[in-house]
Amino acid sequence: ATITASTPLFGGIVISPTVMLYHLTYLILFTVLGFGLWFAKSWGYYTLWLTTVVYTTDRIQTALNPDLLNEYITAQLQDHAQVLKLLQMDIGFLKQSGILDLTVWWMQVLAFAIAACWVGFLGYAYRHRRYFGFDHE
Repeated sequence: ATITASTPLFGGIVISPTVMLYHLTYLILFTVLGFGLWFAKSWGYYTLWLTTVVYTTDRIQTALNPDLLNEYITAQLQDHAQVLKLLQMDIGFLKQSGILDLTVWWMQVLAFAIAACWVGFLGYAYRHRRYFGFDHE
């Protein structure tokens, strides 16, 4: 994965240079969040809320678009056709056998599960907000 790697976003596959802004935004969000959580800063608590909203929205919008996921996975596999050839497979086989559809389904399940984990962690942080210097419980 690189900062120029394409990504599915709101109905399309985003490619360079726009995708660099997408990845840079996440890099900044997660870096600020990491420091805020580690050092128990009140701004870290607010960054957790912001990051959870942004990331959960991103995961859910991806999961709710199986056709886009299918297109994205197919494009990724075409970039690695040598690996498929080594495994004696091709895109047609993956589509015909249902493996591609199963992969899309699992990516959807994982996206919802990851979003649920973020919301759960946000709930945990809310419950233990004293850690961040808030006096009220």
